Amino acid sequence: MSTAERRGTGVDQAAVLGVVLAAAVSISASGGDWELIESAVGVVLLLLIRAFVDTGQVVGEGHRPQRLAVSGVVGLGVVLVVAWPLQWLFPREGPKENPALAFVLAGVWGVVFLAYARMLRTGWWPRRRPRWVNRIVEKF
Repeated sequence: MSTAERRGTGVDQAAVLGVVLAAAVSISASGGDWELIESAVGVVLLLLIRAFVDTGQVVGEGHRPQRLAVSGVVGLGVVLVVAWPLQWLFPREGPKENPALAFVLAGVWGVVFLAYARMLRTGWWPRRRPRWVNRIVEKF
């Protein structure tokens, strides 16, 4: 295994985003109430994005499609994290079918999507992975 692959720089970022997107959609498409495990999966998906997607490559005026793709997937991860706690604020008639909850979750996604895309565009978000993440990736 090359040094680039061990450090995560050889990771196909589009593949990471695709896997995260597929996981988010498959979890949210299941019937019934939101469960705690779905929030845990959302946290793990966000950690995967943070560890393996180099946000420094999408910062600035250019790279708009990549920036929007990353922002959209991050928004879905956040929706997974907050869906389970938010369902308790709405009537128990079947939270995934509750239009008010669906509207709130769509709003959460929209706010996170726009805010994250704006942070990436202006470079406010850290451009590279933190050193502690690099140390973890190097060990594996």
